[in-house]
Amino acid sequence: MKRLRSLKKVEMKVVRTKLRNLAIIIHDFYKNKTPGVVDFKDLPESTQKINYGMIYILPEKLNLLSYKIVKKDEDGEAITKFDNDENDVEFLAKANHNYWYQCRVDDDWELGDTTDFVKKTSPFLRRWEDPKFSKKKKEINMETIRSYPKIFDNLGYKIVSTKEK
Repeated sequence: MKRLRSLKKVEMKVVRTKLRNLAIIIHDFYKNKTPGVVDFKDLPESTQKINYGMIYILPEKLNLLSYKIVKKDEDGEAITKFDNDENDVEFLAKANHNYWYQCRVDDDWELGDTTDFVKKTSPFLRRWEDPKFSKKKKEINMETIRSYPKIFDNLGYKIVSTKEK
């Protein structure tokens, strides 16, 4: 029994490490598209946790669109883009943004002119559906989602469709 608990701890550590790496890589992609965004290691811990959370919920969101993440050597053809491209991309970008939004609101953040981690303000603290939410910011979020097939490929995974053909 003790050995089993130790094994589970090791397994969870490996999973957390992979999730952490994925969160960092996706953040780096986003950072390269967004002026003023800092390196992952320089983000406050609460923001890092939000990024981990977005990765954690990703399999569930992909499943809703009939996709799953598997190791490269498993059966199934890797997608290079999402089947229903823009609708799927927007669905995932919206899910990520609204998750980020809700985490910020739950942590007492407010809409502000600048992003300030001390004052807890952000000009992007709007729901995806809000007409005042930046179209440019939406596009950057969607571009990040479009990069997922390549990012997963680079990490030894792939996204496959679970739709019956």
